[in-house]
Formats: sequence, structure tokens, C-alpha cells
Amino acid sequence: MKEFLSQLGSLSWWLSVVIVGILINIASTLLIKKFDKYLPRFSTWRRSHSQKRQADRLRQLDDLKMPHEQLMLGIDIILRRLRGIQFLLYAIVSIIIVIEWAKDDVQTFSLRSLIVRLVGLILFAILLHVAIVSFMRDTFNAINGEALLREARKSENDS
Repeated sequence: MKEFLSQLGSLSWWLSVVIVGILINIASTLLIKKFDKYLPRFSTWRRSHSQKRQADRLRQLDDLKMPHEQLMLGIDIILRRLRGIQFLLYAIVSIIIVIEWAKDDVQTFSLRSLIVRLVGLILFAILLHVAIVSFMRDTFNAINGEALLREARKSENDS
């Protein structure tokens, strides 16, 4: 700490701070010019994507005016929830297996056992990642389906 405070009073430290500040200012100017070039294109893409999603949602709401379509969506929501729970259980089981496996005492420590454990941990990490992402995707889709079904039933009751 004393070394830092002593360098804080030196001329070289202050010159380096000024030079770095000037370099950051120049870099930010160049980056702003790049952003100004790509921002309108991104904004146009975002607007068209949003309009496409809105049109798709309106089409889905129109399809859900029929009771059997609402029933099918309800069944799909239940299946997505169950599959999400299934993937969550896969994740929990894989964590338990890794914890139990890591607790095992290896009597003979060798390079082969280390490689086997490392490969196993990598495979379980991949399984855990896939399970959690799948759980989140299915849960998100089920929530969106529930909102769509709720909106369709509300518009049906309002009619």
C-alpha cells in the first residue's frame, strides 16, 4: 500500500494516467462511429422481428378460439412442465452422482484413475448443462403457453 501511495505522487504515474485517458477517449470515438453505422440496421431488424412475433402471436390467438385447440395447448403445457421437471431431476441426480463419486477414496492413485475421473466430471458437467438448459427452455415455453391460453380465454369471455 505504501508503494502505491508513493507512486501516486510521482510524475510518471500522472503522465501515464493522462495518456491512458487520451487513448480511451480516441478509442471511444472510433467505437461510436462503428456503432452509429450498425445501430440503424440493428434497429430495423429488431423492429421487423418484433412485428413478426406480434403477427405470430395474433395468429396463435386466432387459432385458439376453438375449444379443442385450447385443450391441445393445455395438454402441451402440462407435458412441457413434466419434461422440465424430468430434466431438473436429471440435473439433481447428476450433481448427487458427482458429489458421491468425488467422495470416494481411491486407494491406488494413478494417472489412469485421474483421467477417468476427469472425463467423468466433464461428461457429468455436460449432462448437467443440457439438463438445466432444457429445464429452463421447457419451463419458459410452458409459461408462454399459459399466458397465451389465458389471453385467448380472456378474449373469448370478452366476446
